[in-house]
Amino acid sequence: MDDRRARILLIALGLLFVAIVLAAVALNEGGDAEPLPEAVERVSPRPGDAVIPQSEIVVDMQAGYDLQIVVDGLILSGDEVEVSTATGVHRWAPSDDNTITEWVPGTHTVVIRWDKVSGLPDRGSYSWSFRVQ
Repeated sequence: MDDRRARILLIALGLLFVAIVLAAVALNEGGDAEPLPEAVERVSPRPGDAVIPQSEIVVDMQAGYDLQIVVDGLILSGDEVEVSTATGVHRWAPSDDNTITEWVPGTHTVVIRWDKVSGLPDRGSYSWSFRVQ
């Protein structure tokens, strides 16, 4: 194969790669449909996201809030949720030791309820759904 053919082949492969990436971004249905409440800084997976079965739920709250997580109608035990009180990050994933042992394909709904640890009460709740592929 001469140099000219090799260059054309590499350019074509590069353009194909760019087209695939652009199509994946354009067809992605995820994203925030509505703004998050003030006390909630970030949730993952985001509302409407499609995720793999190994995914975990991450809720990043402002520091100083207690949080309860409900997945598909089941209240998660505080022992199951990994909490970083300094940063307000709460993490949970299905496991053999948890209320939910694995994600089944389909839509899952998460409800979070919070209240301020000290000072004036600041109760609230937020819910969203995502899909497991």
